[in-house]
Amino acid sequence: MNFTNPHSMKVKTVLESFLLKLLFSLLALIPYPVLSPLFRGLARLSFLLGIRRRIVMTNLTAALGEEVPESRLRSIALSSYVDFGQAMAEIAKPGYMIGNREKIFRVEGIEHLNGELEKGKGVVILTGHIGNYLVAGYLFRNFGYRVNVVSKNLKSEAANREFVRFFERYGSALIKISGHKDDPVGGLRILRALKKGEIVVIMNDQDAGPRGYKSTFFGLPTYIPSGPAQFIYKSEASVITFFAYRKEGKIVLAIQGPIDYSEAKNVDEAEKIIFDEYSKRLEEKVKEFPGQYFWLHKKWKSLPEVSSLYG
Repeated sequence: MNFTNPHSMKVKTVLESFLLKLLFSLLALIPYPVLSPLFRGLARLSFLLGIRRRIVMTNLTAALGEEVPESRLRSIALSSYVDFGQAMAEIAKPGYMIGNREKIFRVEGIEHLNGELEKGKGVVILTGHIGNYLVAGYLFRNFGYRVNVVSKNLKSEAANREFVRFFERYGSALIKISGHKDDPVGGLRILRALKKGEIVVIMNDQDAGPRGYKSTFFGLPTYIPSGPAQFIYKSEASVITFFAYRKEGKIVLAIQGPIDYSEAKNVDEAEKIIFDEYSKRLEEKVKEFPGQYFWLHKKWKSLPEVSSLYG
């Protein structure tokens, strides 16, 4: 039986919302040249204090441990923290990022996106937690594209509200889902967007549990969300991959060519074609920029021999 007091929950939500708005207001007052080193420093401190460090080192050892010495793994781990701190500073200052987009960003492969949009069936962009994977949402909208970003519900209702407002403020729509399966409301919104020929962006690399699609990442089984394959197959949408990473002083928005699943006879076959190719492309990019991947999440939570080491 649930004895949660509705009044207490409402007060908690209002308080959390107030604190988040206060935080955003304070961040808005700090110039980006100050905020960037501040956030990178806080991220470095988090690593030194051991916050989620065991998870990060476990992931890196599982992925690269046989090829890379421990000193190098620790260096990659620290880079991952610092990159995340840098990304948070960039996300907190979208006006600065958009206002200086020529200086900060380089877009590659935009012809792939335009070519698929011309087909009129909608485009699913599969991406992952590498580099600044969030800033691209409002940047694409600033380029004139209609973008729908799919995101799982956060535990905090107040955080959910602020997250939605943040994206909508810069022209992107946020489709909140409870999971990548068995969410008829979220699924219907995704299908409608694709039927209208719009873009749907999905970060599809977190552990989805045994019900997810079993793919491979750095030679290990990984269970990633399988729901997107159903939306793609039903709507006959195009699928491309996109990764945002730092290179030569700029954030590169790399749009890759389409994943051809036209020979799939059913959704299961489409799922295998799409997600195996997606995982392969993501792994290639992470190998190129290992210090920019978000190793802080429990990538192999459903794999006992790795998850038992997370602590």
